[in-house]
Amino acid sequence: RIREELDRILLSPGRKRGVEMLVETGLMKHVIPEIYDMIGCTQPPQWHPEGDVYTHTLMMLDALGRDGSPVSLKLALGVLLHDIGKAVDHEQEGSHVDIGANETGRIRFSGHDKEGSSMARVILRRLKYSNSVVDAVCSMVERHMRFINVRQMRKSTLRMFMNAPHFRDELELHRLDC
Repeated sequence: RIREELDRILLSPGRKRGVEMLVETGLMKHVIPEIYDMIGCTQPPQWHPEGDVYTHTLMMLDALGRDGSPVSLKLALGVLLHDIGKAVDHEQEGSHVDIGANETGRIRFSGHDKEGSSMARVILRRLKYSNSVVDAVCSMVERHMRFINVRQMRKSTLRMFMNAPHFRDELELHRLDC
């Protein structure tokens, strides 16, 4: 029942406000408590002037489907969870996210895509999503940073990359992320 209500929220035009209300009322603790870790998780201001990971995700949810294109559940879940790996407790054992500032002082979250995919799998399984939804969303989350390297990919690699079963949703996720 909880999963079905979350689906309705994410597929509605008011998805941003729906997620905000779940967080503000504390109900999100019973759905996806990991979302709260996104609040206050600072990002590099030169790439994310909007602020923390939570605000960035809300902006993407708000822009999703605004152009009139249909919104799939897999894409909506991908948008919601694409940066969940940035908010992981980086001190915890088993974390593969290297957070810190590089030589220029830029904040980076190396490995957040893979960590996010693992976290998304746990979250979606907990909510009892089908294997096809879990696999598609986790693939989107894990691959969302690969678009940066498209121009350097060999043609054969690019063809394989674009031949992914949910490439259109991945492309839209990337567009929204930008």
